[in-house]
This record gives sequence, structure tokens and C-alpha cells, in this order.
Amino acid sequence: RADGYGQTHLGVNGYYDGTNWVYSSTNYASRYYQADGAHIFQNASNGTGGTTISWNESMRITLGGNVGIGTTNPQSYASYVSLTVGDNSASKIGLITLS
Repeated sequence: RADGYGQTHLGVNGYYDGTNWVYSSTNYASRYYQADGAHIFQNASNGTGGTTISWNESMRITLGGNVGIGTTNPQSYASYVSLTVGDNSASKIGLITLS
């Protein structure tokens, strides 16, 4: 969808009904959009077709090039809240460095 706010959206299993994002069918949903120079990736848990989607932001790349995983406001080139490794624990993998 493209809207009057200068955003472009690309998603799976969801549509904008003019007021809210709604599940197309009963399943997970995801979307990517650009806003104010940022690239934003979101997902939503399994929902019922026809109901309103509640998005969770999974990653953001800011206009300045900062990358955030699990945070909506990355303050450096690579920021994250926590990354899960295989066993579903909330253990951190360590610092991610981009060069």
C-alpha cells in the first residue's frame, strides 16, 4: 500500500482497510515498509482472518545507517536487545560489528 504519509508497505497475510491492518487469513503476518528514510521490518503472531493485526517490530535501519534488531531506536551501527540461539533462551550472542 502507498499512503499520504510518504510510506510504501510490502506485506504477507495482511491488508490495510483504511483504518487498521487486518489479517487476510488465519496465519502469521509480516510486513516491510519505509518511513522517514528508515526501513522497518515487522511481524505478527498467528491471528484469525478478518481481525486487527498487532505488529511487533523485529528490525529497523535508520536514515543514518544504524541497524537495530529488537529495538525501535538503534543508537549505533548495530544495536540489539537480545538474540536467541537455538534453545529459545534469551542469551546474547555478543557484539555485532559492521565495518
